[in-house]
Amino acid sequence: MGEFTLAHFVEDPHTEVSAGDMVAIVEASAVGSMGIETPIACRFDFMNMLAEDKPDVIGKDPENAEEGGGWIAKVTIGEKGIKEFDAMA
Repeated sequence: MGEFTLAHFVEDPHTEVSAGDMVAIVEASAVGSMGIETPIACRFDFMNMLAEDKPDVIGKDPENAEEGGGWIAKVTIGEKGIKEFDAMA
């Protein structure tokens, strides 16, 4: 994918989303822009807002706070999302 050069969240934290909803747009040097869609229903608890200012943190070690954490979002998955996940297997 190359280096991430842009990240923008289209959903706010604490938003309930359905499978297939677009929640972010990212741009990488090797592939251009792409939307990130949720594979299952979930609720967004936290968004890594640092990624909007410093998109190169995406893909870094998510547990390394010094690098900003490479995570995009932290979510809670309810019954509907669990059923959708189980159906993927």
